[in-house]
Amino acid sequence: MRPGLFSLTIDHGTPNFARALRDGDLRRTVAHEAHHGMRMAGPGYGWTLGEALVSEGLAGRFVGHLFDSPPEPWECAVTDAELAANLPDDATLAGAGHDHRAWFFGAGRYPRWLGYTLGYRIVGDWLEADADTGGGAWVDIPAPDVIVAARGRTLPNL
Repeated sequence: MRPGLFSLTIDHGTPNFARALRDGDLRRTVAHEAHHGMRMAGPGYGWTLGEALVSEGLAGRFVGHLFDSPPEPWECAVTDAELAANLPDDATLAGAGHDHRAWFFGAGRYPRWLGYTLGYRIVGDWLEADADTGGGAWVDIPAPDVIVAARGRTLPNL
């Protein structure tokens, strides 16, 4: 992915294609990926786990804001107990080289979609902390600012 550009492969032969068009899945996916493209032109998606969590959470919350839609299944896939049992420490959040597949897709010891759910919750906590979402905040806010604002809220150990 590069700034302002994303690609999307559509298989019109899939059995879910008509439903995706009808239910708005496709437009939400486009908005989510467009958000990533816009963020790439600013702070970028990120190289650390914390940055990836915030980028995914911002894109998910942006879509919900635009379409007044509930979280996608991957954004609410993990229970509070599972989140609490798998919260990253500061070194893990800030360190480069996290296992993206493990955190976001469950390839390894983490529950499937943990990263998406955690990112969605972190950004939700930022929003509840009276975040200024004017201007380009949905796109340009640095990940550490979101994480600091989220500390001590829904996920107190973060």
